[in-house]
Amino acid sequence: MSKGGTRARQQSSIHKMADYFEFFTNFIVDYYGGTQSDFGVSHLSVSVMRDYERWLLEYRYEDKAKIVKSLSPQTVGIRYNAIRQFLRWCRSETRFELNPTIDLNRTVARLRHHKIQPRDPLSISQLALVRSACLQEIRSTVALLKRVQDIKIDNSISVPPANAPMTAYKDIKTAIKTIFVAYGGLIIAGEQLKKERPGLERAMRHYYSTDDVTAYLYFNRRMIAPFVIMIAMDTFFNATTVLSLKWSDIREDHVFFGERRWVVGGEKPRAGKRQERSFASGLTDLSSPVRLLLILREYNNTVYKRLPASQNDYVFAYESKTRYAATFLHDGNRLNNKHWPGTLQEFCDRHKGIESFGLSGLRKSGAEITYFLSGGDMLAVRDVMNHSSVNTAYTHYSSDGSRKLALEALARAMEWRERYLASGGKSDARNPVHMGGPRSAATLGFNCLEPAYSPVVGQEEGKACSAYGYCPACPLSWVDLNDPVALVRLRQLRQRIVEARSEVAPQRWLVEWAPQLKALNEGWFPKFNAHVEAEADSMLLPSLPTLD
Repeated sequence: MSKGGTRARQQSSIHKMADYFEFFTNFIVDYYGGTQSDFGVSHLSVSVMRDYERWLLEYRYEDKAKIVKSLSPQTVGIRYNAIRQFLRWCRSETRFELNPTIDLNRTVARLRHHKIQPRDPLSISQLALVRSACLQEIRSTVALLKRVQDIKIDNSISVPPANAPMTAYKDIKTAIKTIFVAYGGLIIAGEQLKKERPGLERAMRHYYSTDDVTAYLYFNRRMIAPFVIMIAMDTFFNATTVLSLKWSDIREDHVFFGERRWVVGGEKPRAGKRQERSFASGLTDLSSPVRLLLILREYNNTVYKRLPASQNDYVFAYESKTRYAATFLHDGNRLNNKHWPGTLQEFCDRHKGIESFGLSGLRKSGAEITYFLSGGDMLAVRDVMNHSSVNTAYTHYSSDGSRKLALEALARAMEWRERYLASGGKSDARNPVHMGGPRSAATLGFNCLEPAYSPVVGQEEGKACSAYGYCPACPLSWVDLNDPVALVRLRQLRQRIVEARSEVAPQRWLVEWAPQLKALNEGWFPKFNAHVEAEADSMLLPSLPTLD
């Protein structure tokens, strides 16, 4: 760790403590009157500390939108504990006379059992708005960068001589071409530019701003933001992992798929574990993560070359307002909380309808999507989020909606278990990968509109139907006609019905199984197309149980 980085953090801590003390002295003036100099450590008492606690909890302020808000529980705790820690130090120093009755182990009463609530995942509509806004900005950025490439090779744009007047650079294209030819695409310091090309220096103050020119040459924080958000949406990585993404952690060949897929990875800082995602390469759509990375590598080279040695491997680099290359990190390994939150908030403010969110909210959205797509499988969520335990996934990455889905999944599993027992093991929904086909109906290959309200004689209302083999003629059943697995299952059922002709009483077969065979032959099989039939011909699935 560099000395400069340590010094910067020390200065940051000093500024924070100064802020905390200023807050406390404002309370003293507000509550007790007089001036701050009238109050010393010896004047502090139990009642003063209780009053400060009450004052923090009742404190109100206006945000940028002029909305009156209160301090968050975390902020109240931080500000109260800062004074408490200071008083603990005072008690250890003989030069201070601190009231011995003050309990320095006491925390804010209302926060003793406070549980930090994680951010909710973004709704589907919010995710769609965010993604659309990102793509809109990325298209504009790419169009701008392509214009720059055209300017560089446009022979009709000539570079004026060094002593050319300001009017020679009236067209911003001329300024950009000059910066590339004369300075390799770098905007040099103002004083140096004033000496070497005074006309260009004046033009950048008179006709357009330095920021206008910079937008053509480098990615700034505004331009890089949608790239960060899109990668975060597609990887579900932690915020630190996304912002500290390195080029050396990106492999352009997959162990199984080779160059057809890229592998994007990074470290989970607190867990010390690596997480990876793979994405298809060769796609030209701007929503493709690989395409976004290629754009950054192609057009952001100038910024990468100007980064400090400790940070020149990071993917998300940009030109800062003070004209130096930067990342969203401190010393190459810690998040710079001063820059990224503001950048993200500016992105939200630019687009109507997008509510404030964080990268942690996108990660939680990924967990939510995985949960719903997997039908409530917490093991799938654990694996996608790269958690060490299911408990972490359930406690921190599940919303009220997903917990409700979990209870429904448990109830459904109990119903399937009961149906499995009632059917003597013939209606088995425990292993869909091995068995193949949907699981809502009593017979594999079929789905059911109302499995708990079967019209089949002998079934009990409110319980999952266990009438194995009776689905073909049931008015509540339906089949996915595009699924070759379903067709294989229906063929297997037909074979079992034919076999049952010689195994059950003739009269019973005519009453119970003949209608099912007719429904298969005349109702279901004619509906499958030739393509599905060809796929089904090449499939081999485990046999269905025999009929009773």
